[in-house]
Amino acid sequence: MKAFWLRTKPYLFFGLAWAIPGLGHILQRKIHKGIIFFAGILALLLLGLRMGGQVGLLYDLQPYTIIRFIGGLGSGLFFAAVKLAGAGAGNPLSPAFDFGSTYLICAGLINFLVAFNAFELAREAGHV
Repeated sequence: MKAFWLRTKPYLFFGLAWAIPGLGHILQRKIHKGIIFFAGILALLLLGLRMGGQVGLLYDLQPYTIIRFIGGLGSGLFFAAVKLAGAGAGNPLSPAFDFGSTYLICAGLINFLVAFNAFELAREAGHV
C-alpha cells in the first residue's frame, strides 16, 4: 500500500495544484512560491473578468475557441466558480474584451504550468 501511495503522490500534487493554484507547492512546503502563484493567477483571472473577458466554453471547433476552453479549464476550480456565479460571459462591446479574454486564457495556461511544476517537484523529491 505504501508503494502505491508513493507512486501516486505526484499525481495528487498535480491535481491539487490544478484545482487551486499554488496548493501543490504549499503542501510541499514551498509556501512563498505557492502564495505567489496563487496571487498571480488570481490577479490575472480577476483582471480578465473586470475587463469583460469571456471564459471559454467549447461551442465549436475553431482554434481560438479550443484554446479559450483549454485556458478556462486550466483555471481549475476558479473556472467552475466563475461559471456557477454566472460571470465570465464577456462583453464584446467592451474595448478591453480581447485583452480580458487573453488574461483569462493565460491564467489557465500558466496554472497548467504551475501544476506540472508541482508534479515535477514531487517526482524529484523521490515520491515516484
